[in-house]
Amino acid sequence: MTYLGQIKPYKILSTRHADERMEQRGVDWRQALGAILSLGIDRLREYETGDRDVLVRDTVNGFTAVFTVDRKQIRIITVIDNVDCHTRENELEVSVS
Repeated sequence: MTYLGQIKPYKILSTRHADERMEQRGVDWRQALGAILSLGIDRLREYETGDRDVLVRDTVNGFTAVFTVDRKQIRIITVIDNVDCHTRENELEVSVS
């Protein structure tokens, strides 16, 4: 995992897989983090159970970030270079524009 910083109260991490995908797909980690943080702290707190992944579709920049929130950590799992990707059964889908 790569430590990307801290936005109170969250520590921001990305998996090695996410690092590779962001590089391959030309999505900067700041864009992915911006999409996630645009949901707001209150919504992020709702996802803190860590029992499911959250997909945030950034329709303006044309990518989807998959992340989880667990114990005050936001972990970016992967980044997909489109917004029309499939949502799995245990994933929560949200969009930002």
